[in-house]
Amino acid sequence: MEALYKLINLNYINISRFAFQLHPEGHRLFQDLDELIIQKDSFTEYIKFEYSTAIIFNIIVSIPSMMFLYINFGNLCYCDWFSTLWLFVVSLIKLIEIIPKAIIIYQTVRISNNSNDELVASRRLMYLTRSNLFFFNTILGYMLLINYSIYFLFIRKSNICENAPQFHFIINWLIFAFFLRLIISFVNYFLHFKYGVNEADIEQTNFYKSCNNRVSKDVLDMIEIVQLTKKNLAEVVTVSENNETDLCCICMLQFEIGENVKALPCNKKHVFHDKCIDKWLSHNKACPTCRTEINKKLLNRNKFY
Repeated sequence: MEALYKLINLNYINISRFAFQLHPEGHRLFQDLDELIIQKDSFTEYIKFEYSTAIIFNIIVSIPSMMFLYINFGNLCYCDWFSTLWLFVVSLIKLIEIIPKAIIIYQTVRISNNSNDELVASRRLMYLTRSNLFFFNTILGYMLLINYSIYFLFIRKSNICENAPQFHFIINWLIFAFFLRLIISFVNYFLHFKYGVNEADIEQTNFYKSCNNRVSKDVLDMIEIVQLTKKNLAEVVTVSENNETDLCCICMLQFEIGENVKALPCNKKHVFHDKCIDKWLSHNKACPTCRTEINKKLLNRNKFY
């Protein structure tokens, strides 16, 4: 029994580690979410409502659908095997979706509650949206979208089953609920982000309290952009004995030849992708590594380009 417990615990640890590892395509696919993540409280409330609604909807829809399929499987396959397969796949995906959505809600709330520093919280939320778990949840969403598209191409033209007349009624109700969910999602997004940060909020919150909390554009333009080449790679970034470059600590991706980078004046080894550091400094005035304030005085004193 103890050996079984250790085996389960080990597999759980390995799965959880893999789930929260950064996905190789995470930064490219989800970097647009950074604009939302910066609004930490709004982003947390949005995720809580959006995914909680999705979980409730998935439970209400998928479990009765699976039970209906189990009871009437023979009649349904004989009448319309394609629609039967479609309903089974959609219900199964919705059941699987519950797990990553519940974990994402838990992690989002946990990060929000345990991080008093707005910058640290936003950065942890950014890592969460780059993880394998978030990528998997997004793929499931795309799979559902493809299945709903298949419905409009084929299933809506199917014949009504005489032995199970409620079959296509259930499918049509499922489609109606899908559009209802889209409307709710749109309203949820609109309320949290379109009106989530207005002028009154900007004056009241510490994060947006003053323009001094971010680096001005003229200072950003003073930081020189350097393109990595084979000649300057070792001089600009740290290269290990295995010829692996250091990571940009914002996006957690390795530097590659041909990319544009910026070195901050606080330390010439504090190097970041130009787009990553521009986005960071447009909302924070400190270096992500050493938290030194970036300003004109520092640039003029420590210019090493």
